[in-house]
Amino acid sequence: MFAVERDRDLAALLRTRYAGRGDLVVVEADAKQIDPSAMAAGTPFVLCGNIPYHLSAPLLELALGCAATAERVVFLLQKELATRLATPAGSRACGALSVLLQQRFDVAIARHVGAGAFVPAPRVDSSVLVLIPQRPVRHAVTDEARFRDLVHAAFGQRRKQLGNALRPCFA
Repeated sequence: MFAVERDRDLAALLRTRYAGRGDLVVVEADAKQIDPSAMAAGTPFVLCGNIPYHLSAPLLELALGCAATAERVVFLLQKELATRLATPAGSRACGALSVLLQQRFDVAIARHVGAGAFVPAPRVDSSVLVLIPQRPVRHAVTDEARFRDLVHAAFGQRRKQLGNALRPCFA
């Protein structure tokens, strides 16, 4: 089991607190820079974390890369974001990241967590978002990079006509 912590002091505290657990390795690193699938070295794993809002998109993109190898991904996120990610396709609240996640995972909110559950209490509520990889993927694509570019282009300029927004993808 791995715990990834960027803060040097907190990583040291975790190493001390869990020193008796031989199955826990504390890795001092930026979570955006790791490869969870490589760390797991072929063994089944669950990717989980309490994700600050400003790191949500990069770490959800990281989770996309684990769809083929992770058993599931469980993130505690800001409630508004989690709700948007779990919104069914076709909803106005659906965004590029919603589409990309739902193409590879079954996305669900396990529970909502009120701000009062934390000390100090944040100004927002949170939700536990659970991503279960689809195996096999229901909507497989042959070129992941091109699909990602297409989705980002489609949602990147919502006020633009779709044909104009997608034109760079077909140039």
